[in-house]
Amino acid sequence: MKKAKVLVIGGSQKGEKPNVGGRLKMRLVDAGHSVFSVNKRMLASWKNSSPEFVIDHLFASHGPFEAVFLCIPTGDRGETARDYIKAARLKGAVVVTCEKGAIAYHSDKILRDYVGYSATVGG
Repeated sequence: MKKAKVLVIGGSQKGEKPNVGGRLKMRLVDAGHSVFSVNKRMLASWKNSSPEFVIDHLFASHGPFEAVFLCIPTGDRGETARDYIKAARLKGAVVVTCEKGAIAYHSDKILRDYVGYSATVGG
């Protein structure tokens, strides 16, 4: 299996209780992938920055990344996730997310231009 350079947005960091992103990071590292993760505290420090700025900064300083795992809660109608997805796709990365707001409210643009998807109910 090819090893990838991966960005996890929303992952927990050392010393924090593992969240979905943190557990994902552990599994990816165990599988031999090179992983850089950004936790909510780091994201909060850039609170006035757009997702496009954050992606540009992370790709310039730690990338490029082949894949971006977006593990953030929906705090709006999916605009934040939509903007992360768009910015990462424009950098050429594959994006994986379980963030439903972006798909629910912005499916016309996201599904047409940026994402393939699969849905599971109850599983």
